[in-house]
Amino acid sequence: PSNNEPPHCGVASVECSIYGSFYENLPVASNMKEFEMIVSKSDVTGIQKCCKRLVQISPKDTTSGYELTIRTNSQGYVSIPGYVRSETSERFVKSVEEIVIQVDRESQSTEDSVSLENETREMTVEPNMTDTSNRQQPFTSNSSMDKSLTSEPADEMRTNSKISLVSPRPELCSNETLRLNVKGWRRSNYAEALIFFPGYNSSLKHSLEVLGQLCALMRLPSYIKPFVFAWPAGTWFSYRHASKAAASERNGTSFSLLLDGLAAEGIHTIHIMTHSLGVQAFMNLMMDNRDGTPSMTSSRFISQLRRKETEGSSSLAKNEEQFFLKSVLILNPCYPLNAFLEHGYLSLRAVSNNITILGNRKDLALFFAEVLDGIMNWMKISQPAVLNWNGIENVGLAKQLVIGKQVEMLYVTDRSQILGNSADKLNGGISLDDLFLKTSTDIIEKGNKHWLDCDVIDTTRLESNIQGLKHSYFNLNPIIVKDFRELFTTGKRACERASLLHRQGNIFSYCQAPSVVVSK
Repeated sequence: PSNNEPPHCGVASVECSIYGSFYENLPVASNMKEFEMIVSKSDVTGIQKCCKRLVQISPKDTTSGYELTIRTNSQGYVSIPGYVRSETSERFVKSVEEIVIQVDRESQSTEDSVSLENETREMTVEPNMTDTSNRQQPFTSNSSMDKSLTSEPADEMRTNSKISLVSPRPELCSNETLRLNVKGWRRSNYAEALIFFPGYNSSLKHSLEVLGQLCALMRLPSYIKPFVFAWPAGTWFSYRHASKAAASERNGTSFSLLLDGLAAEGIHTIHIMTHSLGVQAFMNLMMDNRDGTPSMTSSRFISQLRRKETEGSSSLAKNEEQFFLKSVLILNPCYPLNAFLEHGYLSLRAVSNNITILGNRKDLALFFAEVLDGIMNWMKISQPAVLNWNGIENVGLAKQLVIGKQVEMLYVTDRSQILGNSADKLNGGISLDDLFLKTSTDIIEKGNKHWLDCDVIDTTRLESNIQGLKHSYFNLNPIIVKDFRELFTTGKRACERASLLHRQGNIFSYCQAPSVVVSK
């Protein structure tokens, strides 16, 4: 999208460093104009064509037929990524007693699969009675549209499923390419979308290269389709203008067209990733109306909180298929702390209960943004409404603190503060208990801190692959890349991901010792 031209969509190829050495000329994006098409309300077929042309290099692709992953969760649901039940077309089954895996010749169809007479190995997973009621549990949708399974099998997961593995005859393994199939299941075209909002002064080419390198190192599964929402991010000396461009109505129209195209392709599960100033573009789309009702964009996502709805938003939910916002990943966000506590967090939490904020207390780019925004506010230079909060006009000359740098301040001392001045939100059915961590020793010990129900990752102590500004490093640091993959593929919260250490409240840090620490 831009201020003057209609939105375009297209497919680009990004050559990245994956094996061997890291090369100075990589990543590099090319073929950016080859499939470019204009998108309009009456024609979103361009986005559908882009989805079909997206090809990712993924050595461990669970939908290829050469590898199968069987997942269960604590609610007793079983799923096989890339497959649905043949009879019901369901992706998640609760009453399954066994899963039979067949090894077939690649040239044969499922109906002509080879009769396998070898010994069948049976494995029964008995329920583990470990109490997990006090742990943060990721959301599992019960709607027929998504029902996204958000966790992989683990010791504490409960299941009574019996899995039968059928082995091939030895002679079939010679000079044959074999494929795995599941009896009673069929392959599906299920897909998810990862939408990236780049930051300030990010050109389309640079944004594609950043996302491409991240997807390559993550080995992003092919069922997750990456997109760049290239909003007009400004250039040098246009910082406040970029903030206003992030809040423009044209961004909302263009994003709505993107959702229309994804829905036409059958994609209804969305991951959002923003960097730096890109969070302002996304937050403007999700910002609730003054009366507490969801915005037009927010109403297109399945609500995670009970809220009152206007007549317009109710009809929208009936006439259009809604989306499931599986995760929101906010990287080094340039968004005012006070505005986030007053209205921004509630707008996000209403549509997703898997919110991750990654920041750095030594981020120099955000430090300069805090100072510059504070000066411009003092000079009465207006900023978009999505960045304002009650009492901003009385602040005077002071830094405008942002959440990407103040990662240890995402809590409130008065729980009603999270609702701002709109008491109608409580009348809409929102429970304050849903907005804060339900179990936290910090709340018991300190009493005056109510931590927001989101995961905050403090990267201040990370040192490798981080440049001087400490602002853009997420697509190269190996421990961060590994954690992002686990977040996108499993939907686990920070307390369940292996690479994170819990510090206090909702704050985590990565399990990586500083470079000065060595073994004795």
